Amino acid sequence: MPVLAPEYDLAFLGAGDVYNAAAAVGDVELGELALSIQRFIDSRKFAHVPVRDWAVAEMVALSNQLADEAGIPRKLPLGCMIAESNIRQYAERWGYRTEWGVAAVATPSLDDDQAVLDQIAADGTPLDVSFGAPQQIVRYAPVGDGTMTPANVLVVRAWLFDPANSIPVMVSKLAGSFHDPNNPGTTEDERVMLSLYKYNTGNYRAPSGVFAGNVGNYRQALVRADAMLAAP
Repeated sequence: MPVLAPEYDLAFLGAGDVYNAAAAVGDVELGELALSIQRFIDSRKFAHVPVRDWAVAEMVALSNQLADEAGIPRKLPLGCMIAESNIRQYAERWGYRTEWGVAAVATPSLDDDQAVLDQIAADGTPLDVSFGAPQQIVRYAPVGDGTMTPANVLVVRAWLFDPANSIPVMVSKLAGSFHDPNNPGTTEDERVMLSLYKYNTGNYRAPSGVFAGNVGNYRQALVRADAMLAAP
């Protein structure tokens, strides 16, 4: 497929009209074609657009602001970012093949390397392909189509590299867990820790097996978050 110039993003208006028309008459094949056009345009729109560099202080400020608005302790999202990436805007993890991912995405080769992404999935690590300071997972990102295709991974990667996108997603998830009536924590500190467990594992149980070390990592991150928040 040819690379579209930025002005071709307007073509999505036409694709949307086609999709709506196809849905109205029940033409599934045409609807799928319109969706594929949309996804291709999105991949060119997000995947290769440079993101503004953020200072750590800016990311911390946004995290604190959103934590206050969500009614959760500031140390919860800050500790999460510390533990997940050491507050690195461009942090990325590609399962067991991060070195390959970092190298491949810098060249056009990733566009043709579905086989390696399939192998990452075969390793059982597709849920460990994540990007941004909070290390959001590609499969559950609020953009893209949830697949492990090169085009979708590039879209999600670029979107999550912008803290204005990734930090609100993180805070929303953590706030949902912290305020969840099913969160078994009885103190603020317990609810904070259990919210981090759920962020890591999908439930309120502590990480186990090869991920058991994340418990200590979270505890250390919260200590560092407290120190950062107490600093003048």
